[in-house]
Amino acid sequence: MTKITHDIMRKIREVSILDVADRLHVDYSSRGGRYRMCRCFMHDDRHPSMWIKPQENKWRCEVCAKGGSHIDLVMEHEGLSFADACQWFVREFNLFSLNDHQRFFLPKRKNTQVPRGNCVVKHDSKEFGIISDEYLTLCRGTRNTFCHSLVENKVLTAQQMEHAAEAYKLGTTNDGGVIFWQIDEKQRVRDGKIMFYKEDCHRCKMRKPSWVSYRLIRKGELPHDWKGKHCLFGLHLVTGRNCNDNKVIAIVESEKTAIICSEIFPCSQERKPITWLATGGMSNLSIDMLAPLVGYKVIIFPDTDTEGKTYKQWREIAKAAQQVLHHAFYVSDILEREATMEEKERKIDIADFLLRKQ
Repeated sequence: MTKITHDIMRKIREVSILDVADRLHVDYSSRGGRYRMCRCFMHDDRHPSMWIKPQENKWRCEVCAKGGSHIDLVMEHEGLSFADACQWFVREFNLFSLNDHQRFFLPKRKNTQVPRGNCVVKHDSKEFGIISDEYLTLCRGTRNTFCHSLVENKVLTAQQMEHAAEAYKLGTTNDGGVIFWQIDEKQRVRDGKIMFYKEDCHRCKMRKPSWVSYRLIRKGELPHDWKGKHCLFGLHLVTGRNCNDNKVIAIVESEKTAIICSEIFPCSQERKPITWLATGGMSNLSIDMLAPLVGYKVIIFPDTDTEGKTYKQWREIAKAAQQVLHHAFYVSDILEREATMEEKERKIDIADFLLRKQ
């Protein structure tokens, strides 16, 4: 439990009541102005009788005659005491104290939220849009539960986490999500995947992954017809196409796995450096995603399961890619051979396997 200091209280007061309402799933009108109307969660409200005043972080229901600050909103909605509501803010918005072993989690820039400026939207011919790298710069930071949990659970050391965050250019949203930026081999920012994690290192399934482009479209900073094109996470670490390059490319499913493996297994047994990339999902691997890796030794590590579903699917894609791109893509069966049945039931990945070996 975090000690609620004056610094923490200041940070709590700075949180927008609209961000609190979003986190509590209190739907309010999207129209601007001084007030936002919404249906009250405390009674059967068929017509919106509750208002939110963002400028003052206040709310009130005219029927229930209840209201107050954004802290009171959390107390009423979640049935919490004042102290527990403050702890809720700390958890939900990652308001860690400088004394909570958070030195390196502080963002390099004060503004860690997706900016509302006039960043230029770039386009690569007529195929797909490119997001301005100004967003990547302004959102850089590791003050999120993802980075914090990996260190607190001793998966990575603080130094390893800091090194990985710098290499993969991790970002942080204003609501505590981690941004896994997708930057291609030409250093163009394709998009940013926003995910939320719990303190036990597992993904928070109550909050679905989102995209930076989606948030920018909602804010009017990208056109509604904007079309992006995703790429492998970490692709910016692959520079050039050289068949004689000493580097090995390893592809896994989740961004988290790529981050962990980049620090605990940075080189192969032959001492060749490994660059770890991620598809971001089982169904995301495609021939198009593999195309920029022609010229490198590529090893693909699918997650395991009791039926070997991912292994079979990725092996078929690798075979098709080899025929189209005329380049070999190796699919590792190490998890299919060496994972226990209990591990297959848990659908472990190569990071889980390597950590267990350590």
